[in-house]
Order: sequence, then structure tokens, then C-alpha cells
Amino acid sequence: MLISVFALLVQLASAASPIDTSTRPTDYLHCLNDADVTLVSGHRGGPEPGYPENAIETFAHTLSRGPFLLEVDVRQTADGVYVLMHDETLDRTTTGEGRLDATDWATLQRYRLVDNDGAETAFRTPSLAEALEWAEGRTLLQLDVKQGVDIADLTRFVVRSGARDRAAVIAYTVEDALAAAAADPHISVSVEITSAEQLDTLRSAGLDADRLMAWTGVSATPLPELWSMLDEQGVVVAFGSLWYIDNDVANSGDTSIYRRLADMGVDILSSDLHHIAFDAIESDQNARGAVALCTASLGNVGTDR
Repeated sequence: MLISVFALLVQLASAASPIDTSTRPTDYLHCLNDADVTLVSGHRGGPEPGYPENAIETFAHTLSRGPFLLEVDVRQTADGVYVLMHDETLDRTTTGEGRLDATDWATLQRYRLVDNDGAETAFRTPSLAEALEWAEGRTLLQLDVKQGVDIADLTRFVVRSGARDRAAVIAYTVEDALAAAAADPHISVSVEITSAEQLDTLRSAGLDADRLMAWTGVSATPLPELWSMLDEQGVVVAFGSLWYIDNDVANSGDTSIYRRLADMGVDILSSDLHHIAFDAIESDQNARGAVALCTASLGNVGTDR
């Protein structure tokens, strides 16, 4: 009997601390916040040597160490299939060439993914549908909606897939955030918020704080006053240690900054050194225990309220 590629993906190693919920991601993250837990987000799924970005096999490798949120990139093929890929072109991350939006799904599946060191792997580009199905009972996905993808249509696809309990939509503008929110009354939305005025604009337009993730940017300098304001307003706080802080850690070996960021109010820390950041933060928290408790308390809440 032939076994489909996706069936094999489903059989990958189980998550060490699965996030399994039937409520929206922001509700789950508020539960973790109440337990003083900062959740690390694997940027582009957490690539490492041998594990390319935006690959389900990479997601399984990331989750084998503990609970993580996974940030992934969404684009469309020439025939409209939602797939996970960061770049507009195939050249850097696959064995193929050319533009993704000029390549159909069947052709894309003939190519293999390449890791960040340029090494070819046995893995293929997954569809968003496959990733959403695989994530069930394992983790929460942040969907970075790339240019050219209609965010309202993408949101409706997530809802039709029955996956709004494990996927949040990333918007780059207030207009896109509102379009995603209007497409479904329960979807969690991540959007840049760097001031009280931006938060007021979103709330005045009808986007409730309890389904917002505030992306506060990527910086070498912590922003504790902003994070405190957002926390007081009941908004999940996300920050990126990408590039600047991660590079400093890689050069110095001093990981204490990750714990300090958690102590200053970051709820989600997006990092390219995801396992290192997790170990540093977990030294003074119990994410595994909090995930188990939040899964037990929120697992049967449901999103149709």
C-alpha cells in the first residue's frame, strides 16, 4: 500500500510539550501570561543545519525540545495554492529556480528544500493546508502573509480549514489587520503596535484587544515602557531578538538577555536562536508545566462564543 507524503509527515516525532487547544491563540497566550511564561517563537519554523525554513520536518525538530510557537511565511503558487515560503523566488530555499507565482503546485513538488547552509534536503515545500493539519494538537502558527496574498481570503481559508484555534494572521498595516478581523470575528491578529495611539486606532475600528498580538518590532534596545502599557491594556506582547540581539548572543555566548526580556514583559519572543533562547528563559520558568495546565483548562472552551 502506498503511503502519502503527508501521511509520513504526520508520523514525525511528537511534540515534547504539545499545545492542544480549541480556543483562539490569543486566549491561550493570555493563559500563559497569567502563569508568567514567555513563549519562544521559532522564526520561519526554526531552521537549523539539515532542517530548512518553512518545512514541517523542521517544525517537528523544533518542537522536540519543548513548547514553541512557530512563525511561518505564506505565499501562493501560480495555480493559487497557499504554500509556506519566505522568498518571491525559489532559488534560495529550493532546488528550483524562478518566481513562485509563476510555478504551479505540481511543479513545485518536484523540487527539494535547501537549508540555510545551501545543503539539499529530502524535504519538499508544504502547502498551508498540510501545515495547518499537522499543527493540530502540536503548536500554534503565526502566518506571515506575504505581499500579493489577500489577507481576508487567507483568513477565510484558515477558518474553512477549521484551524483558527491554532493559527494567527500577521498583518503589516492597520488596514490589513482590520480586513483580517472583518473576515472572521474570532481570528487572532498580529500587527505592529509601537504606541498607545496605534492601539487606540485599532480598538476604535473594532479590533478587540483580547484577540490582538502586538508586534513591537526588532531592536537592540528593550522597550519595557511600551510592553508595560500593552500588558495593562490586555494585549499580547511580541518582540524580535532577530539579528541584533541574536547576533550579540552568538558572538558573546551570554544568553542572559533572553531572560531579561521575559522579565520585562515580552509574551512572545521571536528568535533565530530559538532553542538557546528557550533554554535561557526556561531556567526561571516552567513553560512545559504551564502549557499542560493551559491545554487542560482551555482545551474544550471552543471558539464559537
